[in-house]
Amino acid sequence: MRHLRHIGQLGIKELLSLARDPVLLFLIAYSFTFSVYTPAKSAVMDVINASVAVVDEDDSTVSRQIRDSLLPPLFLPAAAISFGEINRAMDEGKYTFVIDIPSKFQHDLTKGNTPTVEIITDATAMSQAGRGPSYIQKIITAEAEPFWAARESVKIGI
Repeated sequence: MRHLRHIGQLGIKELLSLARDPVLLFLIAYSFTFSVYTPAKSAVMDVINASVAVVDEDDSTVSRQIRDSLLPPLFLPAAAISFGEINRAMDEGKYTFVIDIPSKFQHDLTKGNTPTVEIITDATAMSQAGRGPSYIQKIITAEAEPFWAARESVKIGI
């Protein structure tokens, strides 16, 4: 019991000492209010004007339609890059997403095969990296659907 009373007295002493230090009181109040509220208020939780590039190895009608369908406000106009530029562009933080459309993409769609589109994401843009690929997948599916040979059975693997 003696130890608890001793701890209580030390706690009261520290609180009285804190009450006499206005700078420390201000820093404590600031740390737990304004410095938490400001970043939380300005955080973007959705995909807005994300930079995107397309590696179009197919150069077909459907691949051009996919590139042209990435529109504001979700995405900036898609840039066309080559396969060899992907790593450099992602390392420089130039694009949040890079979409690699393989060769024979439209041919595979019309033959009923399952083409695969690769979406490379810059994970440092966390909120966009979480939601962006699903938006891109919906856009690709919507643009590729008219070209599917068997619309009910063919799925695009992403």
